[in-house]
Amino acid sequence: SALLRLCVRWSCVCAFCFFLFLSVAGPGVMGANSSLDWKPVWACLTVLAALRLALAVPLSFFEGCGRVREVLQVRIAEAGAIAMAAWAAILLGWGLWVCVAMAGASCLVTGGYLLWNRPFWMAVASRPPGYLSWRQEFWPVQWRFAASWLAGGLIFSLFIPAIMKVKGPVFAGRFGL
Repeated sequence: SALLRLCVRWSCVCAFCFFLFLSVAGPGVMGANSSLDWKPVWACLTVLAALRLALAVPLSFFEGCGRVREVLQVRIAEAGAIAMAAWAAILLGWGLWVCVAMAGASCLVTGGYLLWNRPFWMAVASRPPGYLSWRQEFWPVQWRFAASWLAGGLIFSLFIPAIMKVKGPVFAGRFGL
């Protein structure tokens, strides 16, 4: 129960900080010189990326509770939904909004799974909270994991905007595919 509360609290804090970072970094990298109307797309994508980050932690909590098979099935369904959303958006000619459709599909599948398993959450949350020492039990390993994940995520997600700034939208689109 204490671990669940801690996980949810920290995932929300991290997702909010991630949202703030992306809100500032996007306009800073893209600038005003772009010929595309990317700001509404970036705003939606920023919100959905933060939501995906917030949903990833409870999903990992499910894995830690022994529901590995269920979580893998959700991730397979998520990959299928992302692919279907991408192809549908491409065929409908949505342009940059394809990224938003993909992130939205991911959030719908993961969020739907977590809402469907609400009785499990209530059972875990209703247990009396135990003592949990973050500093002694989690911090020694988690800070390395967090630093590695953050560095990898930032490097990967900054390629496309940087390429768009340097080479233009056509080359960035080709690189993104």
